[in-house]
Amino acid sequence: MSISQRNSHTSTSRLPDQGQTRPSNVVLIDQNRREEALGRLLAVNGVAEQSQIMRFLDFSKNNGIRLDAMWSLHDDISRLTHTVLAVPSAGRTAMFFASRPVDDRDAAAIAALIDHAARCVSTQDIHLAQVLLDPSDSLDYSAYRGGGFSELAKLSYMERPLGLKHRHHVEWPETVELVTFDESLESELLGILDASYEDTMDCPELRGLRQTQDILAGHRSTGEFDPTLWTIMRLDGQPAGAILLNPSPKQRTVELVYIGLAQHARGRGLGKRLLVEGLSRIAHRRERSVSLAVDDRNHPAIAMYCEVGFRRVLRRIAMIRPLRQVAEHATS
Repeated sequence: MSISQRNSHTSTSRLPDQGQTRPSNVVLIDQNRREEALGRLLAVNGVAEQSQIMRFLDFSKNNGIRLDAMWSLHDDISRLTHTVLAVPSAGRTAMFFASRPVDDRDAAAIAALIDHAARCVSTQDIHLAQVLLDPSDSLDYSAYRGGGFSELAKLSYMERPLGLKHRHHVEWPETVELVTFDESLESELLGILDASYEDTMDCPELRGLRQTQDILAGHRSTGEFDPTLWTIMRLDGQPAGAILLNPSPKQRTVELVYIGLAQHARGRGLGKRLLVEGLSRIAHRRERSVSLAVDDRNHPAIAMYCEVGFRRVLRRIAMIRPLRQVAEHATS
């Protein structure tokens, strides 16, 4: 009998107030079984090579990735079969990673494990679980859907050579003031973020799922926070927009973490000016590229990025599972 067939016949117990079931053959992974569990997590088919596991462990150690929120299913002779890893990050979020299913039975078993992991993570002050999937991975998508995740958006990841020269010259109206961010401006930046979410075309479903303070903490934690690359825009003396850029020297890129305008600043060409201004401020840096992610539905933003030299390099499906309500009813 194959592993997937074995998993499909394991017993389950009903969780309160939910249609999903908790697998009875699940174990929280400790140090003793970490390599075995990672072998199942990293494998495409079967078990990953030991060298691959050790590279992942080194990468985790060097980048501060926690491995204590990891669960696996086991068969009736205690061999691990599938693994889910939840990696907490700043802003009360957690990124999920799961073994890749090879068939529908695998997907169903992994879905139950994903659901279990999400419930456990919800007791750790995590408000939102997230995952990024290759659009071609239909079985992965099925597993996360079964595990309580819903599709947020199809994202385009775009890049632009850092040293690319552009023909756009920024001429600011006299009514616009640009201010470099410092800690005394945090409240102003939080207000700008809130205002920019109104009628946004970029993942509007996220609005209201997290506190803005947590979102800002997530922005700070991306790459290396450098306040000199965060710019606030005021229009007629009022906070109106911001562009946030964070370098990631190890990846040799600068990430456009966020750009947004309040409603009263839209429709005046200020967004493109702000983008070009931000790019000009990093033109001297040694990184090779500027990168960003954008909702495929946000056609005006994509057109603006293309105008200044960005090109799409890949697509991902973003899926989320809000955990606040789950946390209120979570059981041990």
